[in-house]
Amino acid sequence: MIREVSLSSTDEAVFLDLVAGPTSLTLDDGEAATIAYALGSGAGALIDERKATDLCADRYPALIVMSTTDLLLADPIVSSFQADGLRECLFLALTVARMRVPERHLAGVCELLGPDRCRECRSLPAAWRQSETSRLTG
Repeated sequence: MIREVSLSSTDEAVFLDLVAGPTSLTLDDGEAATIAYALGSGAGALIDERKATDLCADRYPALIVMSTTDLLLADPIVSSFQADGLRECLFLALTVARMRVPERHLAGVCELLGPDRCRECRSLPAAWRQSETSRLTG
């Protein structure tokens, strides 16, 4: 399901535009390559980094950008997991990979994890970690 791809010369120009320049206007190689390839191929881009998603919304509003959370919570993925598999996958993504959860998914992710596990996820916003018990029970 995963394969290596190459950037076309047009994609490379987009890539260079995204990595060269002032730090506030540029991205890391991985995000830049993902965006350049997605634009050139007509595919969507799977990006978690906020700066990159904001840049895409500004420069490339037609580009479909999804987060890892969007992918993990998609119906075909959810239905492929056994009992606690999704919960464990989300927990590991949050604690080991420090996945960022978009605001629109915070309530759903925290409900799946439960308050004890939410407190262990440093990549969740502090307000969600500290007050998760009241959010889930109130």
